[in-house]
Amino acid sequence: MYQFFDRENAVRFSVITVEKGYGYIIKSKDKTLIKQEVIPAINANKPFCSKRDAKEVARLVVARISNSETPTITIEDLDNLKVAVNCVDLPK
Repeated sequence: MYQFFDRENAVRFSVITVEKGYGYIIKSKDKTLIKQEVIPAINANKPFCSKRDAKEVARLVVARISNSETPTITIEDLDNLKVAVNCVDLPK
C-alpha cells in the first residue's frame, strides 16, 4: 500500500486493488474524501493499469487539495503523468 501524508492538512492517499486494476482513496483524518476506482477524465470505466499510475494521479489530487485547488483531473494531466489508459497497450 502506498501512502502520502500531509501533516498540515492531514490529507493522505492509499492505492487500492480493484477488479482488473488499481484505484485510490483520498482521506482527510478519518474521512474518505474521494474513492476513485476508475481512471478519471476518460470516457470509459477502466481502472488504472498499474499501481504507479494510480499513485501518481493520487499524489496530484492530494497536492491540489492541499493547495485549496479543485482536484479535477484532465486528459492533459494523465498525459503529463504518462498514465496508461488502455492496459492492452502496456509493454510486456
